[in-house]
Amino acid sequence: MSLKQKKIEEYIERGRKYVKPGFEEEWDKMVNIRVKDIYEGMEVANALAIIESYKEKENPEEIKDLFLKENHSGISAQLVINIINFYIVDGNHIADIIKGC
Repeated sequence: MSLKQKKIEEYIERGRKYVKPGFEEEWDKMVNIRVKDIYEGMEVANALAIIESYKEKENPEEIKDLFLKENHSGISAQLVINIINFYIVDGNHIADIIKGC
């Protein structure tokens, strides 16, 4: 199994815990596309780190730090925010925290 395929499977599994009901298939498709693009899933990995941190600690400062430490370009920053906002339960709240950076 290739490294990309391993990433796809890992990200799908990690994200499925937090994905809005009814969005599971869309999540799987998005992860598959994002891991195969130019960023190789970096924005999915960052979104997952932020989501997992929020779900464990609900610490806004840590969420902001996780987002900012990646030094996103405008495009990758928006991808991370969109992934969280669109697919994740409580995603709009998490996205609002990030937008406050």
